Amino acid sequence: MKTYYWLSRNRLPSHLRIATAGAIAPITNNVSVKKSISRLPLRLGLPRVQPTSIIRGFLLIPLLLGCFALLPGAQATDLESVLPNGNTADGSGVLVSLTSGVWNSAFGFSYNSATGVYALYANINGWYNNAVGAYALTNNISGNYNTANGYGALYRNTASSGNTAVGFQALLNNTNDENTALGESALYHNTTGCCNTATGSEALFYNTIGFDNTANGVAALSNNTAGVSNTAAGVQALVSNTIGSNNTADGVRALFTNFAGSQNTATGVQGLY
Repeated sequence: MKTYYWLSRNRLPSHLRIATAGAIAPITNNVSVKKSISRLPLRLGLPRVQPTSIIRGFLLIPLLLGCFALLPGAQATDLESVLPNGNTADGSGVLVSLTSGVWNSAFGFSYNSATGVYALYANINGWYNNAVGAYALTNNISGNYNTANGYGALYRNTASSGNTAVGFQALLNNTNDENTALGESALYHNTTGCCNTATGSEALFYNTIGFDNTANGVAALSNNTAGVSNTAAGVQALVSNTIGSNNTADGVRALFTNFAGSQNTATGVQGLY
């Protein structure tokens, strides 16, 4: 015969047990086993990851990339660059076809090199020109192989080629080819004269149409305008010559007072003064 301990609503003290025939079973105090196993504890104490958070994270990636794409980039200084006024460029093709703007400086491989205010300002299709200094080769448009180093050097050169001007306003008015001027204002007034070489301050200063002249020295052949094939070596050698040709003066003030004479040779200080 089974023996039962009965209390109101089956509530028994925890130390009491139900005695049955051949078995002793603990009372679980009416705990629902089904309910307890349906709630699993968090694994290793890690927080739950919401799927919506992951999705939102992936959606932010293209948005951030789009924002970076909209940031203003550095202006490229290559052939396709548009250089505003006052900019300094460094790179391939700079100032190749610049026809307007001020305060520009260019450095790099572009067949042309320009450094200084208005240097190579008007250049369009001239190649292999080198301009260093404010207003150097400013008006060059299509001239090639020119070198201008100094303020206003080769300033008015537009289409002439093969000229070298080193010094303040050297070859400033030049419009012809193959002239070399080394010194302040050397060959300053030369316009259509060709193949002249002037070394020294104001050497061949007034030469305009004379050609094949060589002047080495301060003010040598400085007043020559149309004389050709003259050679003057020395300070103020052939200084007064204007239209005389085929003269050679070697020495300080040699042939000093020669104006229009030709085929003269003077050697020494004040030779044939």
